[in-house]
Amino acid sequence: MQTENAYRIAQNLFERFGEHRDDVAAVSGLILGMVATGVKVDDKEFSTVPTLAFGVEPEELSSDMLDWIRQYGKDNVQALLEGVGFNLLLPPDSALMSLRLAALKETAESLLVGIGVKVKNFKDFSTEVQSMIDDLVEITKLDCEAEDSNANESSFIVLEEYIKTAVQIIFEECGAKAYPKDPGMFVLEDDIPGLTKLSAERMAAHEKEVTYWEQLAKQGTGRDKR
Repeated sequence: MQTENAYRIAQNLFERFGEHRDDVAAVSGLILGMVATGVKVDDKEFSTVPTLAFGVEPEELSSDMLDWIRQYGKDNVQALLEGVGFNLLLPPDSALMSLRLAALKETAESLLVGIGVKVKNFKDFSTEVQSMIDDLVEITKLDCEAEDSNANESSFIVLEEYIKTAVQIIFEECGAKAYPKDPGMFVLEDDIPGLTKLSAERMAAHEKEVTYWEQLAKQGTGRDKR
């Protein structure tokens, strides 16, 4: 319910701005991509959010909209630093599956744009993150014409969780370096100085996701079929 309320609050705010009621997922994805790679809310790069999201200069947005953009960035940096998880801003479960998939697709698309603000060459990432970037690209190719069903609901949840996991991993490898951290907050790879990785719990969750994709591929309904 908290996530649904956050989505509706943002949607109402965007609607007051004009024709951007349905841009919540895209804008949130853009911001997530930026903060995951280490763009701070006070950085000059972060001030490009209005231009990248709406094609306008910051001064053309209301103070409420600018405040929301900054606060959403701050809230997600805190969630990523704490590693407690966060929620994507997506239509509620009661919405049509086609609308929810479209929003998920937009989140992945804008997430890649946000990542590209800071990281110009995705090959600078580790092999694991490069693989996740490839998966995000595949999610942008989703066929959004899907009926409401238990099977589609399950697939939607997997994709949503995958995006969230990707954001966390990218942050821990790249963005976390921009913030002071307490000893032990992130585990360092012994053989790659400065590279951070997931905790054992989140790594296990990631491996579970990989297994899911492999099973779908064997059934002939994996990413190649999307």
